[in-house]
Amino acid sequence: MSLGVDNTSVNVGKHRFLFVEAKKLNPHIMLMGCPCHIAHNTAAKATDAFENCVNGFDIKELLVDVYFHFDYSSKRNNLLVEFCQFCDQEYHRIIKFHSVRWLGLSTYIGRILLMFPSLQSYFLTQNPEVRDGEREIQPA
Repeated sequence: MSLGVDNTSVNVGKHRFLFVEAKKLNPHIMLMGCPCHIAHNTAAKATDAFENCVNGFDIKELLVDVYFHFDYSSKRNNLLVEFCQFCDQEYHRIIKFHSVRWLGLSTYIGRILLMFPSLQSYFLTQNPEVRDGEREIQPA
């Protein structure tokens, strides 16, 4: 049996913490630490390595930039709806990325990838110099 808890001192501290009390009830119990934090730290290191490989591209900045581009602009949102129809995609609202909700990062990225053809078409028409002179970003 194992105990998976957040790595706070009340859970894994040195004096009268949750693990000590659980160990009294079951001496075979093992402390595992928070698997969600372990997964997050691993993903954070991978994100940093990815950012270094692609010249400083930060996915979190992209999520924030895309959200705020459409935030409070019904004109931009209506244009995106039109691009979704043009690309034969269902429109989905762009969700606001919250850095403290790191477990939901895949949800935010998934929404951008789901809307990628429509978003790409939209932004290419808004920035013709990107279309003519710079490389086009393709999803992996």
